[in-house]
Order: sequence, then C-alpha cells, then structure tokens
Amino acid sequence: MNITMLQHASFEGPGRIAAWADARGHQLEIIRLDRQEPLPPIERIEALISLGGPMGVHDQALHPWIDAEVSLLRQALKRRLPILGICLGAQLLAVAAGAGVRRNPEREIGCFPIQWTPEAQRHPLTSFLPDSLEVIHWHGDTFALPPGAQRLARSEACLNQAFVLHRALGLQFHLEMGPEEVIAVAAACPCDLAAGTFVQELPHILAQERVFSSCRSALFDLMDLWSGGKTRRAD
Repeated sequence: MNITMLQHASFEGPGRIAAWADARGHQLEIIRLDRQEPLPPIERIEALISLGGPMGVHDQALHPWIDAEVSLLRQALKRRLPILGICLGAQLLAVAAGAGVRRNPEREIGCFPIQWTPEAQRHPLTSFLPDSLEVIHWHGDTFALPPGAQRLARSEACLNQAFVLHRALGLQFHLEMGPEEVIAVAAACPCDLAAGTFVQELPHILAQERVFSSCRSALFDLMDLWSGGKTRRAD
C-alpha cells in the first residue's frame, strides 16, 4: 500500500509508524506541510495519515495549509479511503467530518489509561484490544464526535479519545511515540509541561518502558487492521 502522510511540525514525524510500514512493505510518502510542500491531488492517494502538531485547527492565519488539509480530508472521507488522524490530525479529521474542536477542560500530557467503549469492543478495528490501555497523551484541545461516528475510547481527562467513521479512524492519543519522540516534543514545547492535574513530569513519562512497549504492540496490530491486513494475534 502507498500511504500519504501529512506532517505538520519537524518534531512530530511518523515515529513508529515508519517501522511498521517498513516491516509490512508499505510505502510512506511524507508531505511536509511545515515546509510548505504542496498537498497531492486526491486521485493520487490510496490511504492517508494526518499527524500531530502544536498548532490548533483554528490557526489558519498562521498556517494556511489547515483549510487545504481539511478539504483534502473531506474528499478522502467521501471516497471512503483509509484515513488515520492522530492528535491534531484527529481534530482536523473531525472538522472535515462536520464536528467542532475546542479546548479540553484539562491539558493531558503523559501516560494515562484510556477505556475502550462497548462499541470499540465490537468494532473489527479495536475488538482485540484490552478494556483499558495506558497510552501517551500530549494535547490541550479535544474534538466533538462527528455525525455518524462511533466513540471508541475515553479517559478520565477527556471524553472523546478515539472515533471511527467508515474507514476513518481518529486517535487523540499517541501510539506512535517512543521515548525519542517524547523528548523531541518536550524540547520543542517545554511550556506544555507546566504543572496540571493531568500533566506528568518528563522523567516520569520516559521511565514508563512498559507503556511504550504496549503502545508499540497496539500500534502494529491496529495499523495492520486499518490497512486491510490481519493482526499478529489473528495470524
């Protein structure tokens, strides 16, 4: 599969998705919107991934590519292409699907559990996952649930942690981040780590080896299903 990936910041790249794509023989075409690279026409896209970033969906004045990306995501939704939105990417996907984005009541940064909904436990993409999974969070905004979408996960700090709409999957959290990616984001956005109810200190986050390992396993299995294959558990 040829996968088009939209990158919004130099310090938020593909992370472990690159290792998954390489292991499965998929090709990643990374479009660097932070370098003003042009978006491809929808006819060239087989599958689409929108990554995270420190900006918000309403920052069009600073980032003119936001409206263009929302338009591309809207076209991909109409074509029922496989789409994966991560953090900012999930918020952009929600906007493209007709939902809003606002500030979350709390910043959520660190390793916190999400709980999968009954819908997620029945959905083919996520039914293999445990009822609760500790994941990496790094966000201050949150998306509303798009019309027709199913909520897949929530956390104590954030009601909408994941949704699915047709073949589109939005994840507010980060399965793709390893310690290197967390360090890069922390270096670029140190103010995000200001004390908060759901904000953990960087040394604590980096010490969670078990979380990074389980996130990698969940990422590979989820990406296998998202791309139309089978999980390793199903083999």
